[in-house]
Order: sequence, then C-alpha cells, then structure tokens
Amino acid sequence: MQSKVWFDGSYNWTKRTASGGCVIDHNGIRTTRTWDFGKTTMNGCEFLALIHSIKLARSIGATNLAIMGDSKIVINTVNRRWKPRKPHTKAWVREAQTLLAAVKFDLRWVPRLQNPADEYSRLVAAVNDMDELCLSIFE
Repeated sequence: MQSKVWFDGSYNWTKRTASGGCVIDHNGIRTTRTWDFGKTTMNGCEFLALIHSIKLARSIGATNLAIMGDSKIVINTVNRRWKPRKPHTKAWVREAQTLLAAVKFDLRWVPRLQNPADEYSRLVAAVNDMDELCLSIFE
C-alpha cells in the first residue's frame, strides 16, 4: 500500500529563518510534524522539509511513498529533470536521492492549496512570533 507524504518549507523574510512541515498518511494513520530549521535559504527549507519527511516516513515503516510538495526546484532537481547549481543544493539533492534509493517512490509537484503540509510549515514561525509577542508584553 502506498503511503502519502506531503512536505513544505516556509521562509520568514524578515527574520531570515526557515521551518518545515509534513503530513504523512500511512496505514490509515495521519502523522504530522513541524521543524525549525533556523538559518537557511528559502529553497533550503524546502529541501530540508523533504529530507526530514522521508526520514520520518521511513521511521514509521513506510516503504512505498507518494511524495508531494509545492516546490518545483525540489521536485525537478531530485527527480533529475533539472541540475542543481549551488554546492549546498547539490548536497541536499544527493541526501534526498540517497534516502529515496531505499524506498519505492513517486515524487510530484502539487499546487500549494493542495498541500496540507503548508499550514504545518508555517506553524513554527507563528509560534515563534507568539513567543516574541508574549515576551515583549511581559517585559
């Protein structure tokens, strides 16, 4: 049975911080996660979200993955349609491809509105903003 994996990265332009999220449907159970990636690039958070999502899917026993994301650069470079140009991008692509070599997978692009991981990727930034707001109120 194919497990569905949605991933997304979110970049805060003001703070230059990144986060990611994923939603995994595996054996009738939905798993969600968020990650705070700290300082990275806009594309970096997308690649890191994919890498973390694959690791999570494998850790819960998923071996046949339908992976969906809304980043064309991630989908097309990992699927070898586009060549990565920057050294850090090459490293992320290699890591994702290495992880995917151990599973059966279909990696495809979906519009943001069809990506449930979008809201999870933004959650970390929202929580961080709330923490800062609370600190400034009580200082």
